[in-house]
Amino acid sequence: MKSLNAAPKAQFFTTAGLPLVGGKLYTYVAGTSTPQATYTTEAGGTANTNPIILDTRGECNLFLTQSVSYKFILNDATDVLIWSVDNISSLSGLATQSASAVAITGGSISGLSPPLPIASGGTGASTAATARTALGLGTYAVLAVPTAAATKVMLGDAVSVTAEGATGQLLVGNTGAAPTWATIAGVLGQVFTTTGTFTIPANITALKVTVIGGGGSGAGSASSYSGGGGGGAGATAISYLTALTPGGTIAVVVGTGGAAVTGVVAGNNGVDSTIASGTQTITTVTAGKGSGAPVATGSGAEGGAGGTATNGTINISGGDGAPARVEGGNGGASSMGGGGRGGTPSADPGIVGKAYGSGGGGAANPSAGFSGAGKAGIVIFEW
Repeated sequence: MKSLNAAPKAQFFTTAGLPLVGGKLYTYVAGTSTPQATYTTEAGGTANTNPIILDTRGECNLFLTQSVSYKFILNDATDVLIWSVDNISSLSGLATQSASAVAITGGSISGLSPPLPIASGGTGASTAATARTALGLGTYAVLAVPTAAATKVMLGDAVSVTAEGATGQLLVGNTGAAPTWATIAGVLGQVFTTTGTFTIPANITALKVTVIGGGGSGAGSASSYSGGGGGGAGATAISYLTALTPGGTIAVVVGTGGAAVTGVVAGNNGVDSTIASGTQTITTVTAGKGSGAPVATGSGAEGGAGGTATNGTINISGGDGAPARVEGGNGGASSMGGGGRGGTPSADPGIVGKAYGSGGGGAANPSAGFSGAGKAGIVIFEW
């Protein structure tokens, strides 16, 4: 077996401190000019050239023969001497180290008699059972469930917990006959951006649901001097549902945003978002749609009205779209953020609503194309 030099790769430098690219390392038996081999791997199967030619980082693999002393001579690429060092010893493996009553073989230690005392870092024992006693760890025990508060479980004891919690639950107590698990609100959730069905997860009996309706689109432009108003934003309903049955279902409708328009026309309304009974009976919660902006006239147009919410624990109306004069009006803001920017007379179109449920911007010039569409709503379940 060969020993690695002090570093994973040996690296050498010029007198200026730069990597010795192409440098030459000659290796000899210590105190002589007799070449002594070094190796490219720990196994020693392949000897290095002598001299070893250093790579572009001034490095080489350098494994030495154990219990052999070397002399190294380092030259640069043109064989100008940099340094010479004699009596270099390898780093011997643990298996060859010796100490007065200790033999290390295959990674284990034998020959300690008597056993190493605790004060010296040992256990003072030669078996696991006596070591536990000497270290004050008590006897080995297997418990069916965590024990009552009056019973102590010793360090190292095996404990088998048979009453496991469900995914998403946290251990909140283990002082009785079995541990107590609970679901911590807000840890998990599910988001709907399209219509679907929500299934109540296992062990969940209460939910927070945020419902946002779709936003209305901005109106078209009557002329380059009369922009269209911004679309209204969808409303938000926040509902706290209780007394639910795990595995039950809730019907989810996610309202779409009003489509963009062009020409002298009103914006399109968004669509209501709702949650309603599936197999789980609940009161229907509605987040109303934002209205499209009305038709622009020669003097501009008003913005669309924001939606209203019903049957939520908290009901928040959507923001109204901004009125227009020359430029298109901005879309109304929902509870999640602002609406789309209105168009400009320089032929910029209205912009689609930015946040879920927000209104689209109104158009500002018939040649600028469309108004901004309303942004679709969203439904978020949290538990």
